[in-house]
Amino acid sequence: MTKAILLGSIGVLIETSEMQRKAFNQAFAEAGLAWEWSPEDYTIMLKKAGGRARIERFAKSLGTEVDAHALHTRKSDIFQDAMARGVTPRDGIVSTIKAAQNAGVALGFVTTTSQQNVSIALSAARGITADDFDFIGYDTMVNHVKPAPDIYDLALKELGLQPGDALAVEDSAISAEAALSAGVRIIAFPGKYHKDDVFPAAKQRVDRLEPRHFGL
Repeated sequence: MTKAILLGSIGVLIETSEMQRKAFNQAFAEAGLAWEWSPEDYTIMLKKAGGRARIERFAKSLGTEVDAHALHTRKSDIFQDAMARGVTPRDGIVSTIKAAQNAGVALGFVTTTSQQNVSIALSAARGITADDFDFIGYDTMVNHVKPAPDIYDLALKELGLQPGDALAVEDSAISAEAALSAGVRIIAFPGKYHKDDVFPAAKQRVDRLEPRHFGL
């Protein structure tokens, strides 16, 4: 029996990629930049992690210098304001969390985004709170963020579990690498902007999360 369900990112809980894309574009417009990232552009950009690095790579491709830190900070503010209005969780997330709690299965939120983003996401996701989790991760807790396995290693240590005791849920191939590198099996639950991601080592790939996927 699975002893822990490790939800690997904000994107597993709620669909945020489109909100993120729009926030980037608004930040660019406010800065007077004639940049407009289309859904197709953003899908490709998401193959590599890191919002500020994404801006830096794009500017470099145009031979332009920008203040990537300031742009990313403004983008984050816009995104967080949008999140504060509340967001409906992805299909099956709430019922799976409740089933795990009823069965005494540990729950982890194993992200390497910022602590602020984690707090906002857990406040925004209707029907989910920080109290639902036995472990909550964020970037400054580890030396290396995903796709390095550090945060999964830490989660397992804190929960007192072995890799084989847990099952992770990841919404992108790059984040799934972190779980797999830590020896944790995954269920692929790709988000809107990761439908084309390949998860060759996934236990299964689903469009809706169900308690039965974890034997609950």
